[in-house]
Amino acid sequence: MKYCCLLITYTITVFRFAIAEEYGKIAGHVVDAETGKPLIGADVIVMGTEFGSATDETGEYQILYVPPGEYSVTAGYLGYESLTYDHVFVHSHQTIKLDFRLKPSIPLINRIKIGPCRPPMIRVYESSDRKIKDTDEINILPIISFDDFLRIQQGVAETNSGFHIRGGKVYETEYYLDGILIGAPNTGRLPIQINKEIIDEVSIINGGLYAENGDAPAVINIATKTGNSSRHSGNISWLSDGILQNKRLDYGYNEYKFLINGPLPLRRLRYLLSGEWLSTDAYQPAKYRIYSPGNDYRLFGKLSYYLPNARGKFDISGLRVREQFVYYIPYEENAVAFKYLENKPMRRSKYQILAGSFSYMLNWQTIASIGIGFTHFDRVFGPRDYEWELKNNYKWYNDYRLKFEELLDLLNTKEYKAHYASPREVLIEGIRLGCRNSGPDVLRKSPYGVDEIFYTIGDYPAWRYWYNNDLQMHAKIECACGKYHDFKAGIDFIKYDIRYYNRTFPPLTEDYPDFNFYERTPYRISGFLQDKIDIISLITNLGIRFDYFDPQVWTFKDLYNLGDDTLTYADKITTLSPRLGFSLPITEWQKFRFSYSHYNVIPNFDYLYNTSDTAVIRLIMLRYRSNLSNISLKPEKTVAYEFGFENMLSRFLLFTFSIFYKDIFNAVELRKVIALPEPYYQYFNDGRYYVKGLEIALIRAFADAWGFNLNYTLQLAEGTGAWAHQLYYESDVIPLAVDYPLDYDERHSIKANIDFQLPGSFSLKFLRDITNSVIFCYHSGHPYTPLDFSGDRAGNVNSSRMPGYWNVDWKLSKKLRVKNFSLVFTGLINNLFNTKQISEVYPTTGNPDDPDLPEPTLGAFDFIPITGTHYSPQADYNHDGLITPSEMKSEYISALNNLYSNPTFYKNPFRMRLGVGFEF
Repeated sequence: MKYCCLLITYTITVFRFAIAEEYGKIAGHVVDAETGKPLIGADVIVMGTEFGSATDETGEYQILYVPPGEYSVTAGYLGYESLTYDHVFVHSHQTIKLDFRLKPSIPLINRIKIGPCRPPMIRVYESSDRKIKDTDEINILPIISFDDFLRIQQGVAETNSGFHIRGGKVYETEYYLDGILIGAPNTGRLPIQINKEIIDEVSIINGGLYAENGDAPAVINIATKTGNSSRHSGNISWLSDGILQNKRLDYGYNEYKFLINGPLPLRRLRYLLSGEWLSTDAYQPAKYRIYSPGNDYRLFGKLSYYLPNARGKFDISGLRVREQFVYYIPYEENAVAFKYLENKPMRRSKYQILAGSFSYMLNWQTIASIGIGFTHFDRVFGPRDYEWELKNNYKWYNDYRLKFEELLDLLNTKEYKAHYASPREVLIEGIRLGCRNSGPDVLRKSPYGVDEIFYTIGDYPAWRYWYNNDLQMHAKIECACGKYHDFKAGIDFIKYDIRYYNRTFPPLTEDYPDFNFYERTPYRISGFLQDKIDIISLITNLGIRFDYFDPQVWTFKDLYNLGDDTLTYADKITTLSPRLGFSLPITEWQKFRFSYSHYNVIPNFDYLYNTSDTAVIRLIMLRYRSNLSNISLKPEKTVAYEFGFENMLSRFLLFTFSIFYKDIFNAVELRKVIALPEPYYQYFNDGRYYVKGLEIALIRAFADAWGFNLNYTLQLAEGTGAWAHQLYYESDVIPLAVDYPLDYDERHSIKANIDFQLPGSFSLKFLRDITNSVIFCYHSGHPYTPLDFSGDRAGNVNSSRMPGYWNVDWKLSKKLRVKNFSLVFTGLINNLFNTKQISEVYPTTGNPDDPDLPEPTLGAFDFIPITGTHYSPQADYNHDGLITPSEMKSEYISALNNLYSNPTFYKNPFRMRLGVGFEF
């Protein structure tokens, strides 16, 4: 706490304020329309706000730090007609150029309007590859979740691990919500979904990041909406697949949403409140409808207060999310199936954010900001306690109950010391799990007369709990120093409180139960200096980033010597990351850009801390093929280059071309360590991989009721390991001397969307306010390693590829305006053409449906009489009271076919949902 207070004091003293929202700029000239001479002292005002500026001796003006949104901008001068641009769209990190040519006029009140005026398709000052989508562009798309939005973006590939941007690993992308880092520190993934309706703007930076943008090669910034300043407005909607009354299409999907916003009685104070409830019988994607029930809720609230004269803004916001579902587990790598288990595993995730920020304009050139955020995330995985729910009157809206959930309170507080000696005692003595796949009881609950295949009795043999509380503080100051420099400086601080508890059992017995836990409180301090220099039509973005990380962990100094209990402290990590970018506009319609960047990514906390506790580590080493963390891991270093060209073919049509290359060093990989009594496996910075590729896009801005985006990505991602455990499942775990395609290497992808939206003034009345959007995606197949039936490699690592797939989604909506409100009817179809989209295959065949295992011989089976304990009528085909070897073999083959029939190896088939909404 002492360090936090010191940091707050230092931050306020140096910067005075911190976390600013992202801003845009309006700039241009005001001249006499007849002579072309500059008008000195002309007023340019953003209507409905307190933003404005006056022209200098050259007729030039700048309006800095304008929040993203839609505005009207007016220029006026004594003795001249005023001129107004309507529907001026300001986006973050963009300069809107508005030139005014005023005509002399008497009387003075004449006004001319021009509009709409959208942001330029070429962002002249941008040297990074930044893609910005606003709320209108997002809401028109045939998507439901934020994940749906990400997977259709250029350069984004998806695997079971998460999203990979430009061939990077999952944790090489940072996610920010209003400046608050929201990724799970254990894994780096985005742990929850964000209400799509609260998003005002999403900024995706694939490459060429500035020094302020973090230490990962890709950043996704999500800016939320601010309440309406003039009136109360909102919407309520319902989307469902049960309306159709079709059993094949009814997945029990129901989604309810609302959003209200507007001004509060206190002047300049606005509010926004949004909520979402989702319930479904098939949470997991699959080839067909599978029973995987789940439900989510998301609540978001925000208060905003604007200071007079546009000098600053207060924001307070809160987000609460719960996501939960029951797993459908048909098959696991050790050839066991839990699809018929009594108590299947569930997953429940909870996420909370409370954030406040304050920005203040020190003068017309300088703005500073300060902010603080608290984030809480916890996730549980394990058997659902149906018995407890039944006894305690469980409701449909309640949290799923985890078996042994009462232990969570003990692990969350120090109270467990009054009951148990340590977390180890909580995990060992407090949790008893186990399941069986053999015996008469198993046969009675199995659909097949064969045991030792399906687990049917007991609980899923795993119990896991992730937990973290983070405190984040950020500060930034920005100064537009003259016409040629835009200087920024900032500092970030994150204090983590992360915990992980794991309890697993071998499926067949409770002997030698496995347990693991860690409780850590690391912290990170980052700072940056950055300058944007605009001289002679060459824009240079120059910056450097400093990162300091203290793992805050002790462990045994000598792992090999079981009798040496000497402890050692993890090394502190300090890195410097230079960032350099150039933007060279040839004309207003053409631009070249180049960037050179260094990134230093702290490894997943699981790699640093898993099995690092002294109460765990020595026991782990005694077990066969145990894997250990490494508190001495270094950051994964990325050196990235990018070249881009942008060319406007017309006012609304843009062509872009990018070439990129990334070299990644110190990648984390699991390696074998020879030791007694058993060899073990530990994480080391032994890996290296590279990514190279090109991106081409043709984009038509939405205008005249339509727009489209067509893009293609060619990418090659190769190296020594796609993920840290890549070679752990190989028999030797020997580092490879050659590079091979990484698991998420998506060589080719094509993504396109076309949108139509007819306005309310359209000539044909029945076609007014119709929105139509179609998305097409093609993905080439990901690589896999072919295996023979004994589990050994049948070829080089990742030398085979899964088949590619294509998909089309479609959304059609119609708005009916009735006085002061509107009714909106929506139809949404995913996988319009019902294409087979394979996500996993069996490595023995490359087939998602059949591993083609050799059939057992008839001699492997015995006669089983009706008096035998393993007699089951399912296998007695002729019901003569005797199961013959022939009958048993036939039943065994049927059971194996069921075992390896895995619908989760596919993405969803044709899905249709209909919805109705109310807007006011």
